[in-house]
Amino acid sequence: MKKYSLIAAIWWGGVALLSGCSKEPSAEADGMGRADFACLPDIAVEEMTRATAQLPIEVPAAADFKLTVANADGSYSEEYEYFRDYDQPLMKNGEYVATFSLGDPDAENSTAYCFEGSTAFKVTANRTTPVTVRPKLTNSAVRLSTTEWFDNYYSSAEFTVTTASGNSFHFTPTSGQTIFVKAGTTLKFKGSAVKAQNGVEVTFPETAIGTAAASALHTITVDASKAGGGVLILSLGTEEDMMEVAPVEIELNPEA
Repeated sequence: MKKYSLIAAIWWGGVALLSGCSKEPSAEADGMGRADFACLPDIAVEEMTRATAQLPIEVPAAADFKLTVANADGSYSEEYEYFRDYDQPLMKNGEYVATFSLGDPDAENSTAYCFEGSTAFKVTANRTTPVTVRPKLTNSAVRLSTTEWFDNYYSSAEFTVTTASGNSFHFTPTSGQTIFVKAGTTLKFKGSAVKAQNGVEVTFPETAIGTAAASALHTITVDASKAGGGVLILSLGTEEDMMEVAPVEIELNPEA
């Protein structure tokens, strides 16, 4: 009677593993497993007005995020410059933390958004563990808006917002831009405009208007005092559990 060896073909990630009576135990059977990550960037932020807003950007591509996977005792740490390069390697049984990050936290400009998010997970032998991470904005978004009262009282307005790093950004009432700055940076405001009723140009002296909070969208609201219009009123936006900046009154050129 002829004897035949039983051979099984097992597919994993597109690779066929052949096993017979004399094969060695697989890595999975030896206390190894895998992690299958899903990176879901969240562009919702606190709008500093008791509301949640969507950042005026496209959702960043998950493939462009950096991925770091490490265990608690530091014996394992792997970094992938781009998530697209992650290939679900085998990892020992145990507790891990996955961190997804995107952007330069020291940069400040209209595209310098930074995202980060971490999730703890456990690798189990012979299993592929699904892990979802939702990175959120870590720096601060800033935009500017003028009120109807200001627009009626002034024309040709131009504003400059400067951060503690010395970066300056220029706004007009209709520019509609959003800038991203370091969390915790002090913001200073200055500008100029023309009084609509007499054509006299006035300047707005540089004034510190508050500190940018992390994971927040600040709207600098520029208003004119209804009591004669001789005072500019600024508000950086407030939220009880984030920060409060009292409106700053800036005396305009008294000769104007």
